[in-house]
Amino acid sequence: MLQTKGKVKNEIGTLFEKMASCFPAKRITYLLSVFADIADSREFQSLFSPGFILTTADTDKERIRLIFEYSITRYAERITIEELATLFSMMRQSFIRYFKRKTNKTYVRFLMEVN
Repeated sequence: MLQTKGKVKNEIGTLFEKMASCFPAKRITYLLSVFADIADSREFQSLFSPGFILTTADTDKERIRLIFEYSITRYAERITIEELATLFSMMRQSFIRYFKRKTNKTYVRFLMEVN
């Protein structure tokens, strides 16, 4: 979350006012202008402490670590992809794609390597 200041704050405010009264397709143009104004400006500050921001990479590492831990501790049991997907709040296909993208291997291949 950012707090804008000075000139950019006024420019962005004007763009948001225009967004409220225009067609949806035009809103995208205004939103891109908002992002461009922020990117070109130094008149903003983060409202989050850096120590409290969990990056996507950290979140992914933790999720993969939990998947590995769960799988290894229950290796002797029958583990289904549906079970894992549900446990990690994903749809079956989403879990399959996620695991493959993060580990460069299928979940079945991972289990074979664990053995």
